[in-house]
Amino acid sequence: MGLFPKKVNGYVIKQGANLSGANLINANLGEAKLFDVNLSGAKLRDADLRGARLIDANLTDADLTSADLRDALLHGVNLTSANLTNADLTGANVDHVTLTDANLSGVNLTGAVLVSAGLWEVDLSSEYLWHVDLDFVNLTGANLTNADLRRAHLRHADLSYADLTGADLNDADLSYADLTGANLSRADLRGADLTYADLRGADLTGADLTDARMTNTTLDNTALPD
Repeated sequence: MGLFPKKVNGYVIKQGANLSGANLINANLGEAKLFDVNLSGAKLRDADLRGARLIDANLTDADLTSADLRDALLHGVNLTSANLTNADLTGANVDHVTLTDANLSGVNLTGAVLVSAGLWEVDLSSEYLWHVDLDFVNLTGANLTNADLRRAHLRHADLSYADLTGADLNDADLSYADLTGANLSRADLRGADLTYADLRGADLTGADLTDARMTNTTLDNTALPD
């Protein structure tokens, strides 16, 4: 399996290594290659993971509080029940990652690309998600109240029954998005692209749809703004 050239706190990380529960607080993992590594329950608070490549790694229940994951690549990573409070994922590429029950409070996803990530029922209320790429992401039942989603890419995203109360979706791309049963009351949808979006049963009470594009948008049983 070979050794990676990156040493971390005296350890040389092997592909497939078992670091379950390891204490890596403040560790320098910048640009490390973590392929198929078991980091379940690992303590990675304040760890430097800038530019790291995490492929098929197991980070269930890991503590990534305030970890620096800027420009990191996370592919096939399991982050179920992980703590990502105040983690910085600016510009990160998050591909086919599982985030079920993860704590994303205060996480910075500015400019991050999340492809086919599982974010159902995740709590992203009041989060700063400006220009985030969430195309094709499953956000079923997610809590996005008061989230900043300006210019976010949400094409083909599944937002069915999501709570977007008061969310800022100014100039967001929601084309082909599934918004059935979603709560968009008081949402700012100025300039948003809702082309071919499905809004059946959604609540748009008090929403601002000024200049929103709604070509072929499905609005059956939708509660529209006054």
